[in-house]
Amino acid sequence: MKSNTIKLDQLTSLRFFAAFMIVIHHCSGLFGINGIKLDLCHGVSFFFVLSGFILTYVYPSLNEWSDVKQFWLARIARVWPAYLAAFLFKMWLISPPWDIPTVAANLLMVQGWIPFTKYFFSYNAVSWSVSTELFFYLAFPFLISKWDRNWAAKLAGSGIILIGLIWVSNHLSLPDFLMPEKGLFVTKTGILYISPLSRIFEFIFGMCVALAWKNFRIQGSVFLATAYELGAVLLCFLSLHFMARISTWAGQGFTGHSGALWMANSGGSMLPFGLLIYVMAHGHGAVSRLLKMRLFVFLGEISFSTYLVHQILLTYYAENISRFPHLPNPVAFGLFLVVLLASSYVMWIYVEVPGRRLILGGSGIQWEMLADKLRRQIVISHKPLLCGISLACFIGYMDSPCSISRKNANKLTPASLKHCSTANFGSMFTLRGLDVKRKPEGIYLKLAWESNAGQFLDYMNAVHMIDSNHATIGVADYAQSKKARHVKAGDLWLDKVFIPADRIDKRVTGVAIAIYKPNVLPLLINHGPRDWDGRRLIIPLPPENGAEVQNCSGQ
Repeated sequence: MKSNTIKLDQLTSLRFFAAFMIVIHHCSGLFGINGIKLDLCHGVSFFFVLSGFILTYVYPSLNEWSDVKQFWLARIARVWPAYLAAFLFKMWLISPPWDIPTVAANLLMVQGWIPFTKYFFSYNAVSWSVSTELFFYLAFPFLISKWDRNWAAKLAGSGIILIGLIWVSNHLSLPDFLMPEKGLFVTKTGILYISPLSRIFEFIFGMCVALAWKNFRIQGSVFLATAYELGAVLLCFLSLHFMARISTWAGQGFTGHSGALWMANSGGSMLPFGLLIYVMAHGHGAVSRLLKMRLFVFLGEISFSTYLVHQILLTYYAENISRFPHLPNPVAFGLFLVVLLASSYVMWIYVEVPGRRLILGGSGIQWEMLADKLRRQIVISHKPLLCGISLACFIGYMDSPCSISRKNANKLTPASLKHCSTANFGSMFTLRGLDVKRKPEGIYLKLAWESNAGQFLDYMNAVHMIDSNHATIGVADYAQSKKARHVKAGDLWLDKVFIPADRIDKRVTGVAIAIYKPNVLPLLINHGPRDWDGRRLIIPLPPENGAEVQNCSGQ
């Protein structure tokens, strides 16, 4: 097996920017990020093209079976440790429902091969692309065989497969997307966005870019190389900006809706991405030299962990947004990035690097030596250690229930809200105390809960903003604490909810609360002002100066 060992650091740095595109794409609707005019989901396509390029560069030939086995082991060592750590992190932080078939598919990294939403977006949803990438790894030894002579046939063959899948999707009028609870249905998303059979076209194209880079090098001055690099960056930007319109135009003509969907969400920008990689790989211009800076290379090194962790943190934040301190959107987004990069750094240095070394160096060692080998390979440094401890404390603090005594819970409720307190929710929870204040910056809500039985805290608490007719104007639902997990009968805790003023419509006159599980009716409430057939408790808002409400009427 011949391999190139010279690292193209500028391409490592580009991985961070592709990962950051996906992060911003998934931040839509949070931190005030809305209306972005770029198709940032194409960051995944960049990864697929870059992967084809890098593997062809590093492994130009795999002639022996031993080489193939070593290649596959190296690829597993590259992705599996962080992949597994992210899966366990999601299970710990979010605690999604346990489903054995989907768990098995995730652990085997084949969920992206199954075109059902229940599978490919299960648990850590972004990991579908790692599953798709695994398919490329398995196929690569066969693709690289005699690559110089048959690259055109392999690229054309993958293109024909893609066109066939687009035709089938159009002919069968498959739905674009279905939520997991809708059952097992094949969708266009599953076939054209997720499936490795459609996405391998981008991977093989990346292999072709590597072949072109090997055989045709750009010559010229630093000025000319910089112009090429800036031109490639501009072309990628224009592609991301105009691809939605281009795909719509194409869909009205020769590609149909399915082809437009592939262009808009999958590989529509792969040509400019390939050009960018080709130009940057030369490393002659000012842009590529800038990308070789230590900071950018480091961010590129941790970008895989960044990609795997970011949606888990966003999901946790979105489910508990009302329990976080109110901060201006730029500040909140900045703090999120700090937590994300710190988490990525910890995972990279304590999971990715030692896990890779352990797998690659673990062949032939005795099992009793594994613990010592792992201990010796983990990088001991006070910086990531302090970073990890700080993150654990922060997450633990944000998700830990605030205890409250029965006396203080009873004192919490003002006289005007006494009739709204002591309500029993499905014989599972009792609202022992509540307080609500409305101030110029927003609504402050305190809810003192008591568990009526030993149980897991796996419900959602609905907090709805309502008008005078009890119509829902906005929501601030949050998940019960996952860290407490199990509570005993008689345990009490205090939830603090803040709803910022920019989320409160002027028609809002009250707040309604309920307790529910997804896709299940909320728990019945035994007394107090209620609606929804007795499943939602109505709490009127006080005046904006924070004074108490005059009564607690409702229907």
